[in-house]
Amino acid sequence: SIEHAQHHAGLADVTPGIVTPSNIHEAFDGPEGAEWHTAAAYELGKLLQHNVWEEVIAPPDAHIIAGKWVFNVKTKPDGSEDKRARWVARGDTQRDYEYGDLFAASGDFTVARVIFALAAANGADIAVMDVSSAYLHSKLTVDNPIYMRYPTGFEPTIPGAVCLLQRSIYGLKQGAHDWSEELRSSLL
Repeated sequence: SIEHAQHHAGLADVTPGIVTPSNIHEAFDGPEGAEWHTAAAYELGKLLQHNVWEEVIAPPDAHIIAGKWVFNVKTKPDGSEDKRARWVARGDTQRDYEYGDLFAASGDFTVARVIFALAAANGADIAVMDVSSAYLHSKLTVDNPIYMRYPTGFEPTIPGAVCLLQRSIYGLKQGAHDWSEELRSSLL
């Protein structure tokens, strides 16, 4: 079944019945606070590793977009739970000069089913890939600086600093477009 294939490919949906924190305070102050803090610290490490931003003191007139933590629990193929945290931009706080093109090509499940059917009918193998933290690999396609608040629950190395984005991040209005352009240019 599709659900069986998704589960074994690590694509299973969030485990039913598990309540995930809706904000940083619920996560860090709850009974599993240490685990959620570890997940958030891991995410912050990925962001820093990919040089997603530079810590700066924002100019006084700078618009600073908000961010938020998104928490979820995934079930691994062996049945164990994996707590995940992702720091995302709140695109709804972006201003129009902070993004350009928004179009990004996207797949359609109907097309995928046709490809799977053709492969099955012809005895062909299908290989899939996943790009971990895909958006973090793409550079911003807008020339105006984008400032974002530092992740809640953590302190920047420069007191009072914010993040001057160097790369796209999940939640930005242009995030999918930037990743699409990065993938397209890499494949070409």
